[in-house]
Amino acid sequence: MVKAKELLVAVAAKNKGDWNKTIKFIRTREKPTGEEIEKFSPLADQAITILDEDYPETWKNSYMPPIVLFYRGGEKSLLSKINRSAIFVVDDGKGPQVKKIIEDLLEHGGLIVKPDLDSGHLLIMDKEQTLILSEYPCGDYDMESKEQRTRVAQIGAGLCGKLFIGATRESSIVTASVITALNNGGDVYAIPMHLGTTYKNNEFIREGANVVLEWSDVMDETKKEEE
Repeated sequence: MVKAKELLVAVAAKNKGDWNKTIKFIRTREKPTGEEIEKFSPLADQAITILDEDYPETWKNSYMPPIVLFYRGGEKSLLSKINRSAIFVVDDGKGPQVKKIIEDLLEHGGLIVKPDLDSGHLLIMDKEQTLILSEYPCGDYDMESKEQRTRVAQIGAGLCGKLFIGATRESSIVTASVITALNNGGDVYAIPMHLGTTYKNNEFIREGANVVLEWSDVMDETKKEEE
């Protein structure tokens, strides 16, 4: 008998990780062929599905929660640490100030989630390891697709209770992340920028985002008390 997990993995892989196509396939009660299930069954060993016990609760309560994610790198148990204090970081990695804040957050026990928009991966990091997640199996991610780039940001923001806006000029990605975070009851943090910059950080701060000058401005209060 085919297990539910193997069936979901085959459906997701058949539809190349596209959430809308996968949901439509499930709702119409279509089933992949036996050949497709056999072809994609090896992927199940490195997959987490919405039916699994260790699927993060934060995703279950988010908009368009991922059905299947494929992982590699670190230990899958890192997902069990995800809670409302996890921090989703939107940043292009070019600013030394943001890089230092991220390093300090990890050093002080923070759990960081970052999107790699060129690969379609979500990087889940603690001080010891990095777990790599993706909705897109078999190299199906298209880095030129605005829809797919936005999707990666949305599922990352939906996983965490905090959104930290560093420095990035992809305004559509930042906006999508902010909307997702706020819709999920999350908190938004931003590092301020020079006046006249094209970055949107100052706009979000004006609209109520918390100002971040150092790691402790975004760290969970219980974590800081443990220091």
